[in-house]
Amino acid sequence: MFAVIKRIHWIFILAWVLLGLAACGQPENSGGKGAATAESLKQHVESAIAKLDAAKLKDLGFATPYNMADKQFEAQYEVKVVRLESAGNNGKHAQAEVQLIGSMQDPRTELWLTEMIQLNFARPGGRGEWKLVLYRGQVEDYLSQVVPGQELRTLSDPLQDYLKSAFATVAAAELKSEAS
Repeated sequence: MFAVIKRIHWIFILAWVLLGLAACGQPENSGGKGAATAESLKQHVESAIAKLDAAKLKDLGFATPYNMADKQFEAQYEVKVVRLESAGNNGKHAQAEVQLIGSMQDPRTELWLTEMIQLNFARPGGRGEWKLVLYRGQVEDYLSQVVPGQELRTLSDPLQDYLKSAFATVAAAELKSEAS
């Protein structure tokens, strides 16, 4: 009798575990919404970059990706959404990180090498238009995080200014003050 009860106990435990695993495996609607938001952001960035003059961007040092095998530049820049955080409660902002992939010329070898520009976007309050986040007026911030207190720049001022002209912008400090 004790063995039968023990077996029934284990069957119930196994059933609960399987039920829990099945529930975790069910797709959620929010995943589809996140994918749609990421695609919308990608299209927003692609259309804004497409409005810029590719020849001017190349003159400023950032060309479309260079295909070394074909020895020619691609037709357009590549855009990848690498991080997307939806807005939560309490006035949080939706945030995203986008990689703009192109090429920059190495001054030593004069080869056009693949480079990525990190663009951070925010949707203040989780609604409205995506805005390019600026860090002390700069497009990229990761080098200043490596060496605190230093203004290390990876992009020339004219290139940054031209990229900023494609988007509505918001200062990172302004986002922090709105969230508090």
